[in-house]
Amino acid sequence: MSPSSFLERWNPWRGLSALPPAIWIHFTASLVNRMGTMAVPFLVLFLTRERGFSAEHAGLMLGLYGVASFICSPLLGRLADSAGHVRMMKLSLLTSGLALLAYPLAQTPGAVAAATILLAITAEAVFFQHEGAMPLDLVRDLGFAPSFFGWMFTINTGMIVLLEVRLNLATSHWPHRRSLFTGGMFLAAGFGALAFSRSGWAVALTVAIWTVGEMILLPAMSNYVAEVAPADRRGEYMGLYSMAWGVAFGVGPWLGTLVLERYGRVVLWSGAFLVAAVAAMAFSRVPSPAPAEATASPAPIMEA
Repeated sequence: MSPSSFLERWNPWRGLSALPPAIWIHFTASLVNRMGTMAVPFLVLFLTRERGFSAEHAGLMLGLYGVASFICSPLLGRLADSAGHVRMMKLSLLTSGLALLAYPLAQTPGAVAAATILLAITAEAVFFQHEGAMPLDLVRDLGFAPSFFGWMFTINTGMIVLLEVRLNLATSHWPHRRSLFTGGMFLAAGFGALAFSRSGWAVALTVAIWTVGEMILLPAMSNYVAEVAPADRRGEYMGLYSMAWGVAFGVGPWLGTLVLERYGRVVLWSGAFLVAAVAAMAFSRVPSPAPAEATASPAPIMEA
């Protein structure tokens, strides 16, 4: 096998060259946007170390983010259907970036709450315990530096960049149930294993495990919603989907920090495994999307 053939075969981004220019524009905008959302996982550390919040109050602020997202997501989804999805994406990118600038200026709990609500309205609700309890567990309880927590996201991002395209291509033929269940169980195993992880290498391994789950589960969830939604109501359906994330974001980080404070890390991560495993089992029972109605085609012309 020639070097060029070898590189082509094992290229982690093989299959992307045929995508249209509009997708690459969307990719670039999403890249910039997601670089900004990395501020959210560090919000708990910022509030506890820089603003003097207790762990429970810091988790409550993330819960407030989820509540605001829960309320606004369906409305914004319907607005996107009527005003245009591209226009809404442009507005969201601009305003969410401006909202993040409000945090360094917020000194009081009321000001922090207002900044959090503003960010939730202009963005959307990304994950669960790695936004709230995980930074406290690693930095405060296990004694790792905040930079170590940042490196865990570097592992997460690096795996996604190098592996997600190939993984999605390899699993694209899977039924929705299989993708949702498999991704959910990887997430359950990754977060659950934190109960027994105290060294840096062990923590990094758990991140790698739940990252595999993220790479399988999140595209499968979005794809499922897009397939079951009527073409003229996709924004509304995605708003409902985001609302579910808002509920999770509203309850998960607050509840996780509360359990960590009162019962310790073993109970927290064991409970996370149990909840995620139950969710994966529920995913395994979702019905397959109904096939689209075939468009009537003209009768074939019979040759003489």
